[in-house]
Amino acid sequence: GTEAALEAGPWLRAEPPPPFRQFRPTRPFVSDLVLSGWVFSARRLREEAARAVREGHRTSLYLFSPTARRHRVRFTAAGVWEQTGGLFGKSERSDPPLRLWRRKNRVAREWKRTAGARQTVVSPAT
Repeated sequence: GTEAALEAGPWLRAEPPPPFRQFRPTRPFVSDLVLSGWVFSARRLREEAARAVREGHRTSLYLFSPTARRHRVRFTAAGVWEQTGGLFGKSERSDPPLRLWRRKNRVAREWKRTAGARQTVVSPAT
């Protein structure tokens, strides 16, 4: 029953676990780079953003849909800050549910809002 399942569990591996990843990389960024576009171009923009990180740029990618979807931010495995959501959607709790924006104005607002937090991340060590 339960004991047999526990004894066969994945935590009883014969090999040791992989080493921890370095938490604070040491290489400084060359510059900050902001990329933005529609979600329809996400594949191309993500590739461009990953390439920019490999070249030493702290990269923020804003992918918008023509909707009022709420925004989500994540730090990707490629080292890119990626924010997705509707061009007209909320990115802060205090935002109205729908707000009309031009894309360049929205990108400028989001960059200004988040740049401080992103400055604390050092580029991935290679």
